Amino acid sequence: MKNILILFSVIISITLSCSLFKSHNSIIGLEFKNHKEVESLSMYLKVSDTSLVDDVDFEPIYSVLHLRDASKSLILFSDITSDIDEKRTYKIIDTLVIPKVKKHEFITIGYCEIASKKDVNLIGIVRKTDSMKIKDIIKVWKVNTTSNKIEKLENLSKIECWNEFYKE
Repeated sequence: MKNILILFSVIISITLSCSLFKSHNSIIGLEFKNHKEVESLSMYLKVSDTSLVDDVDFEPIYSVLHLRDASKSLILFSDITSDIDEKRTYKIIDTLVIPKVKKHEFITIGYCEIASKKDVNLIGIVRKTDSMKIKDIIKVWKVNTTSNKIEKLENLSKIECWNEFYKE
């Protein structure tokens, strides 16, 4: 009887874990032309949209869409396809959820570099500043177009970010 109870508990735990995993990743693979078409994204506001282009003909092949609601930011890494009329369709490859940043912080996409080489694939949480160069970099992720994942960078020592809102 004890073995049956243990087995039953293990089965319930695995089932719950699988259902939680599916619900968390439920938007992976979804396609849309506008994020408002997707019910679970319709309440988010668009903050920014960055296209990553291929190196040959500079056509956009990936998108990094920054959405926000009252409690968090949602970064969507998507594959881009265009139809014959050049209308784009986005297919979600990976996501990053960032809890609401503090008042003195903001999220920057495409304005950072690694070892003095610009890298538009970087997403950073940085402290607001009135200068062009941002000195306080809190967290950085890289959109990896090879693995199709958004990956957290642990070593920030060679990362520099630039203030996209700087005005002379």
